[in-house]
Amino acid sequence: MEAELEVYVTGEQFAYLCPDRAAVLLSELRRSALEAGWDYRRHRIKAAEYCARSVPRGPRPVRRFTDVISGDETRGYSIGSGDGGVAFDRAQDDGLVAAVDGLVTVLTGTEGDVCLTIRSYRKAPPLALKGWDRVAEVGFVSKDGKPDIGPVLVADEPPPITVEGPGSYRVRVHVRGRGAAETVAPEMPAEHHLIVVFPGGSTKQRTFKNIEG
Repeated sequence: MEAELEVYVTGEQFAYLCPDRAAVLLSELRRSALEAGWDYRRHRIKAAEYCARSVPRGPRPVRRFTDVISGDETRGYSIGSGDGGVAFDRAQDDGLVAAVDGLVTVLTGTEGDVCLTIRSYRKAPPLALKGWDRVAEVGFVSKDGKPDIGPVLVADEPPPITVEGPGSYRVRVHVRGRGAAETVAPEMPAEHHLIVVFPGGSTKQRTFKNIEG
């Protein structure tokens, strides 16, 4: 019995042997990629609009930002800069959020999509607990007045979330849906985060509400 012979042809070899067919396939791949890209962009726009509608109303902020982020494999994101390992470990101990000097770490409940809204104020807005599963607050110091948010991929770069430049701030974290099943496109996010930032010198961590299971 003759042994079967497997032959592998590279893309370059295929293009050389069948240039017409290769050109057709390449055109189809490009069109498919463009269509997928447009579908993704449309979903991101639709999801961001959904996220904006899902946030309870509050006092008018100086700056605001809403987008869809990914929980990523770390199931968390940060505000500011500093020792990410220490902040992440302390957030794990708390279950939601921790601040270490100039870095705040917030945990998500999913690796999937999350609605994130950030509102910045010049003074502390009234405490609003309705519609949230957990609300907590921490303090951090921004040395440059322009703390980054990461690691998140968003369609538009968020504006600076501190409105008084370098100094001490409070970060009030509101979350709901962290126990929901993971959602990814084209589903709308089931988890929602609202981050409220305002000047404040206290470094004390406070929990105002916690009904998470």
